[in-house]
Amino acid sequence: MNREIETIGVEGLAKALQKTPSTIYMDVSRRPESLPPRLLIPNSNRLVWRVKDVADWMEERKQKPVGRPRRAA
Repeated sequence: MNREIETIGVEGLAKALQKTPSTIYMDVSRRPESLPPRLLIPNSNRLVWRVKDVADWMEERKQKPVGRPRRAA
């Protein structure tokens, strides 16, 4: 069974995360935990992400509260 996997590269990920491609390149090497999990292709240096993984990662981040809780008024 050969299923085609929908993928995006650096440009697509940058657009999805509202970052610049240069920031994505920097984060890959300096802060990989700040990005969705990459799709590792054997014998390739291409930076590729599965669209489903990116969407799941973004949804997971959206649900977590960020910052300090506010005091009730």
